[in-house]
Amino acid sequence: MSSSTSALFSPIRNAGGYDYVPGIYTNEQVEGWKKITDAVHEKGSFIYLQLWALGRTAETAVLAKENNSPYVSASPIPIPGRQDATYSYLVEQLCKHKLACIHIVEAMTPEKNNDFLREIWGKRKGSTYISATGHDRKTAADKKGGLVAFGRMFMSNPDLPFRLLKDIALAEGNQTTWSMRDDLTPVGYSDWPFAPENVQQ
Repeated sequence: MSSSTSALFSPIRNAGGYDYVPGIYTNEQVEGWKKITDAVHEKGSFIYLQLWALGRTAETAVLAKENNSPYVSASPIPIPGRQDATYSYLVEQLCKHKLACIHIVEAMTPEKNNDFLREIWGKRKGSTYISATGHDRKTAADKKGGLVAFGRMFMSNPDLPFRLLKDIALAEGNQTTWSMRDDLTPVGYSDWPFAPENVQQ
């Protein structure tokens, strides 16, 4: 199963809140996504598209240059930092609905984790908790239940499952080549080599 990157769905052009992010609000974008989903389906797999409304996480400086778009959310006050109580409440409300999964991005600092959300979601049956970001071979094998998602590491490690299975060091990638505007070259995305140990490449 694949889960695509997040996509803005606002019908208002240039009203996202982040620079250089994908969208699915024009016919051209829809046709582009169809090529991706068709390729995934041809391989016998499934794909989810994450719809994205940034709300209070939008960058006000980006909104200002995007046709001076308004800062719109449940509250017009920017999020000051990690708000565990807010996220706990949100997940508790989501538990009331019949959802296939919840996809949680982990904190990037070792002293923080989202186990409190895992505990809330674990009380319901028939839905999967997916943990993403910052995982390696060891953390992916932790017996916490649910699924572990890898995203950006697939760019610099095209044979990522093989490397994880064989405990081969992972290439870090080059973040300066990600999401470069008007760059349609494979640089930084699909030009990374397979591991030398991978004889099936």
